[in-house]
Amino acid sequence: MEFKQPDRRVILCWAVYTLCAAVIPIVASIVLYALPLLPEWVSHIFTFLWISTLTIVLAVYYPLRYRRMRYAVGRESIVTVRGMLFSVYRRMPLSAVRHITTLRGPIERMTGLTSVLISATGGHLLIEGIAADEADKLTKALL
Repeated sequence: MEFKQPDRRVILCWAVYTLCAAVIPIVASIVLYALPLLPEWVSHIFTFLWISTLTIVLAVYYPLRYRRMRYAVGRESIVTVRGMLFSVYRRMPLSAVRHITTLRGPIERMTGLTSVLISATGGHLLIEGIAADEADKLTKALL
């Protein structure tokens, strides 16, 4: 069984979604600075904390998360490996597969990526960030 890594563009997708969500703390920082309800140092600390967190997520967490992601499809099972501090190894027998869903949000469509959600009797597996043509091959092979 040969393990494959998702397409590197998945990091871009995660980053764009994270930056869209960052609009909330940006607006909160603007409100804190514009309305003198709290001392100015509170605004400084709040802004510093969310910018630091965003920087760590984009520069450290996402690349490490990507580096640890793997998946493989064998003759009898599907395997995913992920995790940063602890490796999570999930194996699903092909005989248990009941439903396959492909997920493509607007950013994934722009980058040509797809996520595949494989549902089974005892749970599900998510394979993120694979090329659309590879996802089609995967779903056809599993059906």
